[in-house]
Amino acid sequence: MRAVDAKPGVRVLDCTAGLGRDSLVLAAYGCEVDMIERSGPVAALLRDALARAQNGSVAGIVSRMHLIEADAIGYLQQLEDIPDAIYLDPMFPPRTKHAKVKGEMQMLQRFIGTDEDIQSLISAAMATGSARIILKRPARGPGDALDDWRPSFTLKGRTSRFEVFLREHHRS
Repeated sequence: MRAVDAKPGVRVLDCTAGLGRDSLVLAAYGCEVDMIERSGPVAALLRDALARAQNGSVAGIVSRMHLIEADAIGYLQQLEDIPDAIYLDPMFPPRTKHAKVKGEMQMLQRFIGTDEDIQSLISAAMATGSARIILKRPARGPGDALDDWRPSFTLKGRTSRFEVFLREHHRS
C-alpha cells in the first residue's frame, strides 16, 4: 500500500481493525501491524480468525498481526511507543446517493454502526507525533472538514481514497 509506504519492518497501528482485511494486506507487505478493535464481538471474530490462520498457508503473514481490544482514542492518548504509521478506516455514515457498501461491510455497519467520533480519533492520531497518518475514505464520499488538518497528499483508487498526513505537514 503506497499510502502507508508499506515494506518489511514498517510498524503500523491500525486503529480501526474491523475484520482485519487492511491489516492482512499490510502484514503481507512485511509490516508489523498492531490492530485495535473496540467492538468486543468483532474483536472475538478477528481473534478466532488469527488463531485459525496460525496453522495455515498465511501463518507467516498473520504472525506480524497483533490484536488489541480497546478504544482507539484512549489507546492513542496513552501511546508511548510511536509507530511509523497510523492507519484509520472509520465507518462513515451510510451513503445516500451511491450504491450501498458491499458484503461484510454492510453487516459490520448494521452490527456496530458508524463511527460518530471520527474527529476525535483523527485528532488523537495526529497528537501522537507519528510520522504518517493515513485516513481511508470512500472514493466519491464527501471531503468532510477535518478541523485544522489538511492532507499532505491523496491517493485515489476506484473505490477508496487515502488521505495521507505527513508529520511536517499536519497543520494548515
